This record gives sequence, C-alpha cells and structure tokens, in this order.
Amino acid sequence: MSTGYILVDSPNPYTAQGTYPRRGGAQLSGTCIVHTSEGNWRGGVDALTNLVRTRADYGCYHRACDWQDIAAYYPWEWETWQDSETNNWAAGIAAACKTTDWGNMPADVEEGFYRNLALMAADFINYMASKEIHVPLRRITGAQARARVPGFAAHGDSGISRSDPGVNFDWDRFFKYTADVLNGVLSPNPAYTPDQQFFIDLDIPLP
Repeated sequence: MSTGYILVDSPNPYTAQGTYPRRGGAQLSGTCIVHTSEGNWRGGVDALTNLVRTRADYGCYHRACDWQDIAAYYPWEWETWQDSETNNWAAGIAAACKTTDWGNMPADVEEGFYRNLALMAADFINYMASKEIHVPLRRITGAQARARVPGFAAHGDSGISRSDPGVNFDWDRFFKYTADVLNGVLSPNPAYTPDQQFFIDLDIPLP
C-alpha cells in the first residue's frame, strides 16, 4: 500500500536517504533546517526528486518545493540525511533553487516559493504541536540547532561548509507567510496542483 511519501514508497536503490526509527532512539526536538537544493529553479522540484531518488551520495530532506509543487519525501518522524550536524533530531525543508536565485527569479515564481515554504513550515509546526512541542516562528543559530532548540535554522549556520538558503533569503517574509498559514489567512499557492505521485495531504487545515 502506498504511503504517499516518495522515498518510502520508492527508496533510492543506491544509497538510502533516510531511516526509521531515528538512530539511537532519538526524537524530533522541534528544530527545522531550511535549505536550498542548489539546483536550477527552472528544473523545479521534479528535477530534485529525480536526484534524491538516484544519487549515490547522501543528501535529502523531509519536504521540498518549487514555486508550484511540494514533494513529500519522508514522514517527519524519519531521520533524513539533510544536515550532518543535526540529522538525529531535526527536520529539513528545502526550496529547489540556488542561494543566488532570491531576488533574481520572476516575482511570481519567488512568491510561489515562499508560499510553499510556508506551507511546509506550518505543517511541521502543527505536527510538533501534536507532540506537545512548541516551535516558535524564529530563526535560531547553528549552535542552538545543534543544542536541539526548537525553531528554524539556516543550513549555512548549522551545516559544515554550507551557505544556504543564502544571504538574500527573506526570513521575515518566510515567517510572515507561515504565520498567515497557521492563522488561516494565506491560501495555498494558486499554482499548487497536487499530483498523487509526489504529494501527500498536509496535516494542516487550509482555507
């Protein structure tokens, strides 16, 4: 029976990109790492999905998006190889673009990216709330992420030799849109068209 999670239903045959249960009995702490995949934004999340399904090295996320779609790779409870410093207790979400794309993409494309990032972040927050862990809408430092503090950290702060999601990533916009989703104000991206092969229902009510 299909779970709706891409890499659970169709595991990478070369290198597993996640594991369940988490190693050593670790549990989610409410820490979420925000990434960019460093692929061309025009390739979208489909190109990223093809990569994580077939890559021989390690590198994946729980969710990823482009300006139109959201791909669900693993349930939040799984451990994924998204940030070597925090894998054991953190979750990872990614935008399928480069750090240098923020401010350089067409405005409607960038809008779609932020909307879908907000949907993923809100889904994580609500999931953690169901576990009685409050995830605040705030950016945390790499040190805090490594200390298992709830919040959102840049991969460039938590990871080794990384810079994503980039200096031009608009954290205020990301947090505002996420708050809007949580408050039932922000509707899904108008271009969002769920494809059963790549999507699961989010765990949040949407207006």
